[in-house]
Amino acid sequence: MLKSYLKIAIRTLLRHRVYTYISIVGLALGLGLSLISMSYMVSELSWEDGHQNHDRIYRVEMRYQNADTVWASARVMAPLGEALLEENIGIEQAAVFRHGREISLKINNETYQAGNLIFARPEFFDVFTVPIKIGDPETSLANPNSVLITDSIAKAYFPDQNPIGKTITLNKEFELQITGILEDLPWNTQLHCDFIASYSTLETSREHLTTWTQGQSDLTYLLLKENADPEYIKGEIQSVFSNNVPKEIAQRFTFSLIPLKDIYFNTYYSGNRGELYPGGEYDMAIIMVCIGLFILVQAIVNFISLSTARAADRMKEVGVRKTFGAARYRLVAQFLGESMLITTAAMIFGIVLYEYFQEFFYSLNPNYFEFANLYRDAGNVMLLVALIIIVGILAGFYPALYLSRFKPISILKDDIRTGPSRSFLRKSLVVFQFTLAIFFITLTVGYYNQANFVSNMELGFDKENVMILRFNGEDDTAEDCALAKNEILAQNDVLAVARSGGVLGTRTWSYRFYTAPERLEEHQIITKRYTVDYDFLSMYGIEVIEGRGFSEDRPDDIGHSVLINQKMKDELGLGNAIGYRLYTDSAEFEVIGVVKDFQGAPIDYTYRSKSVITLNPDSCRVLCVRLPADNISGSITSINETWQKVFGDRPFTYSFHDDNIKSVYSEFNDIIALMGILSIISIGIAALGVFGLMLYTVGHKTKEFAIRKVLGATMSAIVNILAKEFVGLIIIANLIACPLAYLLLDSFMQDYVIRTDFGIGTFASGGFLILLIALLTSGYHVYKAARSNPSDALRYQ
Repeated sequence: MLKSYLKIAIRTLLRHRVYTYISIVGLALGLGLSLISMSYMVSELSWEDGHQNHDRIYRVEMRYQNADTVWASARVMAPLGEALLEENIGIEQAAVFRHGREISLKINNETYQAGNLIFARPEFFDVFTVPIKIGDPETSLANPNSVLITDSIAKAYFPDQNPIGKTITLNKEFELQITGILEDLPWNTQLHCDFIASYSTLETSREHLTTWTQGQSDLTYLLLKENADPEYIKGEIQSVFSNNVPKEIAQRFTFSLIPLKDIYFNTYYSGNRGELYPGGEYDMAIIMVCIGLFILVQAIVNFISLSTARAADRMKEVGVRKTFGAARYRLVAQFLGESMLITTAAMIFGIVLYEYFQEFFYSLNPNYFEFANLYRDAGNVMLLVALIIIVGILAGFYPALYLSRFKPISILKDDIRTGPSRSFLRKSLVVFQFTLAIFFITLTVGYYNQANFVSNMELGFDKENVMILRFNGEDDTAEDCALAKNEILAQNDVLAVARSGGVLGTRTWSYRFYTAPERLEEHQIITKRYTVDYDFLSMYGIEVIEGRGFSEDRPDDIGHSVLINQKMKDELGLGNAIGYRLYTDSAEFEVIGVVKDFQGAPIDYTYRSKSVITLNPDSCRVLCVRLPADNISGSITSINETWQKVFGDRPFTYSFHDDNIKSVYSEFNDIIALMGILSIISIGIAALGVFGLMLYTVGHKTKEFAIRKVLGATMSAIVNILAKEFVGLIIIANLIACPLAYLLLDSFMQDYVIRTDFGIGTFASGGFLILLIALLTSGYHVYKAARSNPSDALRYQ
């Protein structure tokens, strides 16, 4: 019986090839995208799973509050972890370590930029599962000035050599001997590092290892004992800290425990200083899953719509089978079997599409989109099989019940009365497909308009042809930045050079000032603060419209004078701002000038808000060099040569200011690309549905059109009849999709103080594009029906 059903199913699918192809392609698109969303969710939920005891690992965090000063930190004071371990409070082990990024590596007088460094004790390996390829975890970090390197570092810098026993220098300060090699850490851990050095090495430096009042230094992770109560331990942490510091200090700090598995999704929103990155966005994972489900549902709806549309072609088959005794459940099983065959074929093509989609999303942002390997283990393979079964049943269940419900006598006498309900269902399914496609198109157009608006805004300063050189990670970076400025000016044909504390238009810090010497809370104002040197304003063309700028002839400007922008002057209600006083917790400043408004921070955080510019060349670690527009490549080569003379052991890395600003808004590009591919997939599925429905409609109205033409109907009249099949449905879909898209766009744009207007074109674009695609998709069938010879359809009547 099963063999017979399989033969019939294959023959039926091959006989109606067009419908079969449409169903398979539609389901393949939906399954491919659903696999992407499933893979993304699995990868996001897998963070820190590589640690054997991940369910018992917690991180200690702290919060400081003193009067109006409040801040939180993922890092705590160095001695806390060891002190907790000495108490019998349910802690099995503690991993106390320091983490640094963008370190320098010196080997045989050659210097490289070489990733991340952790200073840790041997207990680090008791808490975290970090495989060691060569070396002993008990002894590799036991002595000062020892370090373990990853397998990748060993292969990159010691090819065809045994690095054990060799010496390297990290951050120009720590001369370390290699005592072991680590397996490369998996991508899904925040502990990703290239070097793990012995914690005792820090004792030879200026670091505070025993100071209880020096916070924000060490990350402290606790491995709790089985069945230990985290809430109890949290209270004990407070007690241990209070026993080691004066009472007035203890009252300012509170501590908390956060499970290891929760840290990844809380990183960006915790408000903590000293977080480890990257972090995850749980909302984004949910959105990806919902998108995948919506597209898959659209593909299933397309399958159901086509199956019910061509139900009449299967009626006689059902009638004959029932006449010869076929039970309804057997017919249902047969039609479900056909659905399973189509779904299985679609899954094969869907897996191919999944691989292409994966490469596409990864190319958008390698640091953002990570996907789990769905073929890695039997559990994931079982998920694929379960997905085939679920989709096959969902896609085939209603058509199977619908086709098997009619009585054989009614079928064979051609006395089927379907009524309006079947037509309403089919039209509702088509409206759903159109709605989803229009929704994604409208979102794409809306995001693109906002991205285009933001990227072309006037920022109030000249960012063109400006090279950015960053000095990070060393104690003498400010001095090196000043040295580089002088040497580049002396030896190169550049237009201007200036130093700053950051890159304008990308990121800055809010700062608290007071407007009265009493420094009361009601006097407090929050501004954006920019630290610059003397040449910064002139290089960027920031105009001083009142008072004066900073002057080297006035040494008191450093630490005593500030510039404010026009918006700040207006909000403070100052008629004459010159001489106005601003206060911090420990200093007093005098306003010496007002500058024209400029956009120094990303637009999603603020737009031309209150800004204060302070002069402090000794704290500037970013060098900004304006290059001549007609010789940019030559200038870069010349500056590189100067760099090698001055900093021969340091890599020459640079970026351009306009590229830095564009990268701030890269989220827009990612969203636009994501929405774009979703729109294409959704449009493709909808177009396949229109193609199949028009093929069916034309086939079943051939005689009707022939009679109409005999009675004098024109070609345009025939076209109008067919166009009405989907034009009205597109209008209804547009009315549903546009309000939903507007609500989502409006919610997204809440983060932007200034945003573009979404005109009628944004919301009409989706409906117009779908209408155009529907006309093009069905155009051949419409033209063929309108041009057909009525005698061909009526010759046997």
